[in-house]
Amino acid sequence: MLANQIAAERGLPLLDLAVVPVSTSALVGLLQTDVRQPGDPLFHFHRGELPVIVDALDEGRLLSGEQNFEEFLKTLWEFMSQDRAVTNRPKLVMLGRNETIDLVATSIALYGPALNVTRFEVSFFDEDGARQLIDAYARSTSLAGSQYSTHLEPAQRVVDAYFAAIEAALGLQEGHLWVSAQGRAFAGYAPVLAALGSLLARIDNYMDVRNRLLATGSRRSTGIGEAWDVIELVALEILAREQRKLCDALRPQVKEDLPAQTYDPYEQLSYLSRFVHNDSPRQTGRVTLPGADMVAYHRLAEQYLPEHPFVRGREFSNAVLGSMVLAHAVAYDLLGTMGSEQLRDLSRQPFLWRSFRRLLNEGEVTLLDGRYVGCILNSMWSDPVVDLRQVSITSSTESEGAGQLIVQHSNAERWKLELVLPVELYGQVRDCDIDLAGQLICRGHDRGDGPSSFYVRGAVALVADKVTLATDRINLYGRIWLAADKLEHGDRLVVQVAQDAEIGFGGEFRDRYPWNRLVATVSDPDAVRPRGDDVLFELVDQCWQKLPGVLTLNHDYSVTDDRRVRWVKRQFPEEFPKLIKLMVEKDLAHAETFASSGQTKIRVHFTLTWSDLRDALEDPEQAGSRIAEFVAEAHRRLRSK
Repeated sequence: MLANQIAAERGLPLLDLAVVPVSTSALVGLLQTDVRQPGDPLFHFHRGELPVIVDALDEGRLLSGEQNFEEFLKTLWEFMSQDRAVTNRPKLVMLGRNETIDLVATSIALYGPALNVTRFEVSFFDEDGARQLIDAYARSTSLAGSQYSTHLEPAQRVVDAYFAAIEAALGLQEGHLWVSAQGRAFAGYAPVLAALGSLLARIDNYMDVRNRLLATGSRRSTGIGEAWDVIELVALEILAREQRKLCDALRPQVKEDLPAQTYDPYEQLSYLSRFVHNDSPRQTGRVTLPGADMVAYHRLAEQYLPEHPFVRGREFSNAVLGSMVLAHAVAYDLLGTMGSEQLRDLSRQPFLWRSFRRLLNEGEVTLLDGRYVGCILNSMWSDPVVDLRQVSITSSTESEGAGQLIVQHSNAERWKLELVLPVELYGQVRDCDIDLAGQLICRGHDRGDGPSSFYVRGAVALVADKVTLATDRINLYGRIWLAADKLEHGDRLVVQVAQDAEIGFGGEFRDRYPWNRLVATVSDPDAVRPRGDDVLFELVDQCWQKLPGVLTLNHDYSVTDDRRVRWVKRQFPEEFPKLIKLMVEKDLAHAETFASSGQTKIRVHFTLTWSDLRDALEDPEQAGSRIAEFVAEAHRRLRSK
């Protein structure tokens, strides 16, 4: 957006490296062939009269390849160094993320040391800028005679209380919100400030909101989730205001008392999710009124929706409020075939994930349609303050043909969702273990003016019965294993591998073009996520996440051929049978024998839950002597061969 804005305002050429591959002397050739005005573009470039905007450096590295990209940079600096008559005007503006900008800086130091360089960083707002932005949005959205326009000082006290509550929710020392990187990433994020400003313009009673924020701030915490609750507290105040307005107008039109659910936050978010997609609001079934009264309620809701503070016209007011609505719609599966593009667009920011996370923590959501998984994860991976330990997508051991998503945070927060297959990822996957007995779709991000791209970053093991790559390009960073019994993608798929990436393939990935043209350096999926020193804890942790309370096993305590538990064979083929056998010996589980398909199998029932065993491993001092003895023996047996 910034690149397009600069180029449009100044009438300058824009080179988008996500679309245009480059190599040796590429800029010189493009200036000579593509620029018609002014005449002799190379002369005007050297005079600083024809600056060039170069966008998407990161995507350009993958599209062009590392060697071609480095040649492009080298010859670019050599070309610019040929004419140093004008050195006080900008000739080139390049935009990219820190890692690639550092590469550009190194290249300049090697091949253009005489060039003058200025580096700018787009970052989060400081306190003064944040307050100015809140005020600007509040003024732009407030109505004539509103509380904000007439009671500015109480509104500023709400802003003070808001920042104090964010500081407390993040567990920061008093006065450290704006000096902490995490604090600025949360409190100085422009879309959040814009949302707060637009909401501030609609608040009727600043004292009530301030008091609730102060009460929240008095409970110091250490969680990002709690910080997001502070933001949603302000949004919920607006929803409560809208509920009061509609109910006050509805009461004279109905005969019955209004249920508490009438136009409550759930109702409003449900109606808004359809309203922005040009679909008429539908009754949720939560509000029960006689026929005529129900018609009056529905009609009034339709009248109020166009003026709702969360929307302008039929679009969301901003990304934060839109994410709240769509997170609700995803959680309760209200979108149907609507809103896919809007959901994908919002998934590029962290707000969709943060709103959905609150619903998870409140226990509102336990089942998720697999087509939404990619958007939720893409939003989570876009969060600058999220701290993850593990993300896994596996087959459900509870339901045939289903999956489960498990996210474990470094602060011990954990959540688990059952998934409806197929599972679709969007834009990227990073540091994730996927082993799915079903279909996995990897859908690329479509820029609209170029090929779609899907990114694989970090330590990723991606194994599924069927993998569909719905993208023009797939870009591989990190240490990666890809395997599928059946692989689908376009004939012109482009695979770009970063220079330091380590990759390996199984199934159809190994045999099909263009994958069979790549050199594999990883031999099996275990190498992607090597086991740590404490094998027992890793095994119990995986069992805690992925296994039910009753297991069907072979007579030697190994897992069956059930594809839903193939991760056991892959990761712990020797350790798992030893652990289960020991649990039976120590009366922490009991096994019953039965015949199945002519084979003897056992059904294992556990008296000690995986959760209790995991807790004992994390805190041995709290475990009883019996469990402590079991843990010591389990460590000994799993170390032995």
